[in-house]
Amino acid sequence: MSQEPGWRRWLPDQVYDSREHALAVIRYLINQYREPADPVLAPYVLGVCLKGSGEFIGHVGLSPLDGQVEIGYSIAVKQQGKGYASEAVRTMAKWALPHFSLPRILGVVSTANVSSCRVLERAGFILISESKGNLHGRSGLVRVYEKTR
Repeated sequence: MSQEPGWRRWLPDQVYDSREHALAVIRYLINQYREPADPVLAPYVLGVCLKGSGEFIGHVGLSPLDGQVEIGYSIAVKQQGKGYASEAVRTMAKWALPHFSLPRILGVVSTANVSSCRVLERAGFILISESKGNLHGRSGLVRVYEKTR
């Protein structure tokens, strides 16, 4: 999925140049898991699969962000526009807030990424700020959303 145009545009620092590079990142993420897991300290990323077929179509995860937790997500291009990202984000937040005793989860996206903004809004996240900033190695307007218990 990191080779898809949307990844190259919105997540350029997560584009992997080879299968080996992608496997190294997956191994890194697996090695971050701790018992008990704590997304304030290390990433917690899950695959998103279709219920009927089990086909892997993306991911949703929580990552540390300045002592807080940020949600991240991506769905394969051929499965976009079907509500899967919003469902994954909503489900992860609903589970993670009480499970990890989090006061809130942040969603940080480029203002220009209208689809991603809509995902967060449909998942019940509230816009709390918009300002110039850097995101994934690029500068521009950045929106911060939050979801609380």
